Amino acid sequence: MARRRHKPLSPIAWLLGVIISVLGAYIVYQVRVAAIENMAQRQIERSQAAVQKIQLQQQVRQNLIAPRSTLSPDELARQETAERRRHAELVTAARLRQAELAAKDDAWDRFYQPSRACMYPESNQRKLVCEASANKARERFEAAWKAGQLQSQR
Repeated sequence: MARRRHKPLSPIAWLLGVIISVLGAYIVYQVRVAAIENMAQRQIERSQAAVQKIQLQQQVRQNLIAPRSTLSPDELARQETAERRRHAELVTAARLRQAELAAKDDAWDRFYQPSRACMYPESNQRKLVCEASANKARERFEAAWKAGQLQSQR
């Protein structure tokens, strides 16, 4: 079988192909530019919203500070003392809570010691069994801790 020879493209067909290719590239370029401009516009809107939010917060802070200046020095001193006292109470409460959590962690370490097989499980089945055992022990520990049975062992 002989191959048919194709006619060479006419100058009009060639020119039409070039025009279509250029138009396609231009359309793709315009779509990309529009997408980039849209993203930039959204970013600008977000940053403007953030600036407005910050300005509003600053105004609120100024409004909170402004009435204080009308208070007498004695009232300001009392307020500052009360604020310092509240802050000290919060710090003390946080330290107590931290100490309680540390004591509870120490009690848990004394209460539950995993077996050697659970420290280095050989299979997933063993791992699941060890996790279930640890969870049950944790439940017993929590119940004993709430009942106050473990606090005396500190």
